[in-house]
Amino acid sequence: MWVVNVIHACWVAAGIVGFLEAVSRLRRFRWLSPLAIWTWDILDSAIVFLALGAWEWAIDGLSVTILPITAMVLMDLHRLAERKRGPATAVTLVTLAGCVSLCAAWPGAAWTTKIAMCAPLALAVVLRALKAFPLRAAPLVWALPVMGVFLPRLRMSLFDLVSAVVTTLLFAAYCYERRNRERVWRESTLDPLTRCLNRRGADLWMHKHAGKRVVAVIIDLDDFKFVNDTYGHDAGDRFLQETARRLQASVCPEDAVIRWGGDEFLLLLPCSESEEPVKRRVHDIHHRLTGFPADLGRGGQPLYLRASVGVAAGPLNKALIQRADQALLRTKRSSKNAVTVWQEETSEGPWVADDVTRELRFSAAFLSALAQVAEWGIPGLADHVARVQAYVRWLARLASARGLLPEEEVEPIAMASVAHDIGKAAIAREILLKPDRLHSAEYAYVRGHTESGRDMLERVIQQWQLAQDPSARRLFAHALDIAWCHHERWDGTGYPRGLAGADIPLAARLTAIADVLDALLSRRPYKDPWPEQQVFHYFREQRGRQFDPNLVDLLLEHWHGRPFVETRDAVEAGIGSAD
Repeated sequence: MWVVNVIHACWVAAGIVGFLEAVSRLRRFRWLSPLAIWTWDILDSAIVFLALGAWEWAIDGLSVTILPITAMVLMDLHRLAERKRGPATAVTLVTLAGCVSLCAAWPGAAWTTKIAMCAPLALAVVLRALKAFPLRAAPLVWALPVMGVFLPRLRMSLFDLVSAVVTTLLFAAYCYERRNRERVWRESTLDPLTRCLNRRGADLWMHKHAGKRVVAVIIDLDDFKFVNDTYGHDAGDRFLQETARRLQASVCPEDAVIRWGGDEFLLLLPCSESEEPVKRRVHDIHHRLTGFPADLGRGGQPLYLRASVGVAAGPLNKALIQRADQALLRTKRSSKNAVTVWQEETSEGPWVADDVTRELRFSAAFLSALAQVAEWGIPGLADHVARVQAYVRWLARLASARGLLPEEEVEPIAMASVAHDIGKAAIAREILLKPDRLHSAEYAYVRGHTESGRDMLERVIQQWQLAQDPSARRLFAHALDIAWCHHERWDGTGYPRGLAGADIPLAARLTAIADVLDALLSRRPYKDPWPEQQVFHYFREQRGRQFDPNLVDLLLEHWHGRPFVETRDAVEAGIGSAD
């Protein structure tokens, strides 16, 4: 007889598992994916309890012990899903109500037995609500056959006991297998390093929210290759993990944080029609990402994350992601470490005022004063800095007219160029004022002024409160790029990092030309000024080698229209008449 009971219990358990698996498979259909998780959980409970009721009244008799066991299995499976507290409570109450109501109407069972069947279930719900015990099906449902052994007054039959034991074992095995299966499925949608969504997870999220209005934010880490090359790939991995942690802490649970590429992240933020709050929110995310140092465990001073951001808002589709990517490209080409939003017909630049605002002028004045302190006591350096700024402004305007540079970037880059030699404050004056050429050791020492300039500006940017203003942050981002990278060469043989081509920030490429142009045309302690024709030929030879070929073409094309030509001609004429 007990063999028949075992077979019957297996049959019932297999039927319930079949219903649960059918609903589980339906969840994977893309056209059903927009349904909320709690909707599927309630559907699980409803279908299973309806099937048990139909089985009892339409097919053959079932043991009442199957009800609390099934309810606990459902709550154990639903516990895995991530949901808000409200829907989770609703799912639990629906499952509890289904079990209790069906148990109360169950024919052929005494009320004492029915109460004893629901007691473990009620206990499980209370413990779950108090978070005092992690709900699992097997430990609690084993209480049912134990109660049948030690409390014979419940009059549980052999059929009830066998059904309880067999279904418990089968359900426990099913719960274990399904938990592992769903864990593997979730892991397949996550990036193993950062725990953000990977491309597969992003595709599922975007399909679920297709057509809804969202804000797409693409974040690209600036100079990530430098971190890998300088501190090693382990530090680079920690850099990515810290970036992901900050992004996940800055968004809501319903938002998507996606690792979009090697050093790129994509945020998808559902939004309303108004975009102004989104602008403020994205700027706040950028500040949280870049405003605090990151400890990479390298035993030295923490590094600051720098990130370029492109933003686009609209219905979620591939075109929206492409627009955000175009906005990011504009940020990378102009200032870096800034936010650019894409708009219809024209792409709005980094989120600052289009004109030179009062805050920007004040920030530029502070930067200029800082540069003057750095060059204090070096004859002629202040004039050199002023001329370089004039050259940069002139060349940047030409680049803007040619479409190589956004017009609103001209003045901030020119203002920031005064900081190109700010790192020379850390170089001994006897080396800078040496009348002869430097030997190799001295030259290597002087080359360190680029790293010193970067360190000085990073400290200023993080400690000066006005740097939190978008225009000030934009100005200092240019200054940091110029001080650090204006000795890089187009062919990749420059210093300090060996950047090449478009990897060199545009502001640094402009300043590099202006710096060398003034240096060659000016008198230095170790050399006389070069003739203009020789300087002209030098830039033509270094086109595509030391300098950006497009910018050199502009320089040579407008050679006689550059600043200070009249002044230089007048000086040379005066010298000639004196002779």
